[in-house]
Amino acid sequence: MLRRISLPATLLLLSYPLVVQATTPLETLAPESVRARDPNQQATPQIVRNFVLPGSSAGTAIRFLAQSEVTYAIPQGEASFFGLLVFGEYGRLPVPQGQPAAFNRIRVRFLVNGKQTLEALMDHTTPAIEFSVPTAGGTKLAIVSDAQFSGAPFYLLQAAFSEAKRPAMSSYRLRPGEGYVEFLPLPRHLLFHVFRPSEPVPISAYFSGDATHANVAIRIQPEQGSAAVSSQALDVPLRLAAPGVASGTTNWSAPSWRGPAQVEIEERVAGRTVFRRSLRVAIAPDVDLSRTIKNNFGVHISTSGFLWLADEYASLWGAKWGRVYVRWSIVERNQGEYDFSRIDAVVDAYRRQGMRVLCVLGETSPVWAGAPSPEFYTSWKRFVAETVRHLHGKVDHWDVFNEIDVKYYSAMNQADQQSDLKLLDSAMDAVKAVDPTSKLVCCSTGTYAWLLYDKRLIDAGLLGKLDYVSLHPYQGTPPEEKDGVFDYSGRIDALANLIALYGRNNPIWSTEANWIMGPRGGPSINAPGIDEHTQAEFVVRVNLLSLARNVPYFLHAPFYHGQRPQLHLDTLSAYANMASLLSEARVAMKLASGPNVYALAWDTPQGTVGALWSVVAGARVRISRTAGIRFIDLYGNRLAVDPDSVPLSSEPVYFEGERGTRPSLAILDPGSGPAWQPLPTLETWGRSSASTYATTGTGVHVKSAVTQYAGQLVSQPLHVAKETCYVASLDVRLRAGSLMLAVVDSKTHENLGKADIAYVPDDQVRRVELRFFSGSSIAAQLILQDENAYVPTFSEFEVSRPQIAQCR
Repeated sequence: MLRRISLPATLLLLSYPLVVQATTPLETLAPESVRARDPNQQATPQIVRNFVLPGSSAGTAIRFLAQSEVTYAIPQGEASFFGLLVFGEYGRLPVPQGQPAAFNRIRVRFLVNGKQTLEALMDHTTPAIEFSVPTAGGTKLAIVSDAQFSGAPFYLLQAAFSEAKRPAMSSYRLRPGEGYVEFLPLPRHLLFHVFRPSEPVPISAYFSGDATHANVAIRIQPEQGSAAVSSQALDVPLRLAAPGVASGTTNWSAPSWRGPAQVEIEERVAGRTVFRRSLRVAIAPDVDLSRTIKNNFGVHISTSGFLWLADEYASLWGAKWGRVYVRWSIVERNQGEYDFSRIDAVVDAYRRQGMRVLCVLGETSPVWAGAPSPEFYTSWKRFVAETVRHLHGKVDHWDVFNEIDVKYYSAMNQADQQSDLKLLDSAMDAVKAVDPTSKLVCCSTGTYAWLLYDKRLIDAGLLGKLDYVSLHPYQGTPPEEKDGVFDYSGRIDALANLIALYGRNNPIWSTEANWIMGPRGGPSINAPGIDEHTQAEFVVRVNLLSLARNVPYFLHAPFYHGQRPQLHLDTLSAYANMASLLSEARVAMKLASGPNVYALAWDTPQGTVGALWSVVAGARVRISRTAGIRFIDLYGNRLAVDPDSVPLSSEPVYFEGERGTRPSLAILDPGSGPAWQPLPTLETWGRSSASTYATTGTGVHVKSAVTQYAGQLVSQPLHVAKETCYVASLDVRLRAGSLMLAVVDSKTHENLGKADIAYVPDDQVRRVELRFFSGSSIAAQLILQDENAYVPTFSEFEVSRPQIAQCR
């Protein structure tokens, strides 16, 4: 690590001119091999002439692409390799308008004959790094790099092999009068900004100039809760490390409290500020997954089929399970030639962290495989068999295809209407043929008509081959609130009821979901209206609900998302605390399950752990029959709470008690819910001339013509306040087809929100809810329309009781 370089070693490096003793400049050598993490990327190093490093004259540099491994043959007789390592000029990541800046972070490792000799960590604030790597006795030098996001470059400047022997070392190059504080010494710190409570952290202060002391001030302010600001003023003795360069090392302690925080670091020399930086961090507990046997929490990071930095640090969340993709198009790029090296690296990374692996088979096919055909299915089945055989003993369960309904309805079915069924069936058979003891998970869906699609698969006889049935319960609303027909628990119930109709009771897994933040209308954004703290609350609550039902829940894109590349440090802090409390949880106790107050408790090896929250304002409860009870907040900080009167909010509060305790809950005040207002009667709503309408006792019976999309009922313009959250609701009895409830600006027709109404008709009246934000609108219209996107058909339904309320 950079901070471990001794001052005498740094002096030795800096006392040598970089180029004078070079015998073989790296630019004169061609790489022996170049391998990109992504096989579709070109990672060959590029020579850059007239490269200008601030404060230096122009020179020649070599541009490398992170996420690559470049190997050079070490020239005979060369005893060291050295140069200047420079962070790429494109450290700033593109972000949608209105979002805070985001930056890439890079790790570069130098390996001699496969053994790591030096590691450097860089972000956009890191100065150029002078380095030296001993190569005596070696034949191969590999430069291996990783980044959080693709496309990140870095440079080697004045890089060369030399006959002179030099130790492994590195030091920062600063301009005169410039300072630098190495505040993030470990990969966990710099790459993901995660600290442990009360963790001792060595820091190094640097100054380019004549100085004997540096004053380093560190101020850490919690973003949430009532914890006190942590301020430390450190006097760092400096000593000359090279002509004009001084440095020193000291220690500071991370705060004992937990949660997301803002950090400000300032270095002053002789009363002048020479370095300043602000950043966000998470202070979160460490969950020892190597000693955790049962943990229902999962993260879904690796979708690419090759290793990312986030995969190597997935355990920071405290989840026991990792969901990864093995992509046919990467493993078998040429027919009959299997290269498992990339997926091996992914799976091995999770196993090293003590995690279990759910491996997804499929989703993409190689170009040579063509469209579904007898030859296609034969090749697909062979790929599955080879994969299961190769990864035997490393993968815990197999997830057969990902959201095949999306692929089936898009292109695959154009060649073969039964392609989805054949792909799934043949893959299941191939897995069991190689390993009869393997566990199969299927068939996660990605369309609005997920329940109807599950029925198609069950009707085809696939249910009997499965151990677990999966779904992807994305929703834009809180987990306890309906997004259309179902809330989170309702989705689980609907799938369980469908399975029960066929005489089965397969356990259910939620293998991918989250509240993806980002700009409204952006790709994959399902929760554009929330901030990160709200995401943290929703993520914890949905996992608590899942754990109470013994349903594993895999959090998708936990660290960041392409549409919002900032680290999710609030969510990580809350999640890691939840995992630290509820790993090995057993025997769920449901003390209250809505509609306003939720209270759950579990037996754990440490004692009874419970969680309390409310989805409305003003709720208050009493907890009794719990010996030694104490309360902690979302992140794990102690709370002073009277168990006889516990105020609740949307942010879960935990309580802990002695082992074997069976708590009792009394709701003192259920809180105030939304004030529902009836909308104008359905007789006043606009109607389609192609449909038939009949008045029922409470509403309207509608039967449409055969269509894909057509408005069936359109409300009159409704007055709404600007920048306000609303919930609209209807009672619907669906008899055929699928529907969508949408809301638009009545003047501009801008879409303000939509909710799907698609399920296996069961003659039940279901309440449908649609949450939307008015934005700049002052008048909105509700539209109930057909949503038969894939198969034009008619819709038949009864609708009644239109209402609206401001969000609770």
